[in-house]
Amino acid sequence: EVLELTIFGDTVNVAFRLNDLATSLGKEIVVSEGTSKLIDDLYPLKALGEVSIEGRNEPVKIYMV
Repeated sequence: EVLELTIFGDTVNVAFRLNDLATSLGKEIVVSEGTSKLIDDLYPLKALGEVSIEGRNEPVKIYMV
């Protein structure tokens, strides 16, 4: 039996867009502000500014790990 799953939602959309953005910027890992707050004590982060994400009304602050 083959099980197929699909996930939807804002978090998935942002993660997908940030993955594409990281590739286009030549960066290994790009995270949103929410994730940065969870990992800032563990990893050095560099603010990259704000970007528009398709499907969102407000820009997203992004960071490079």
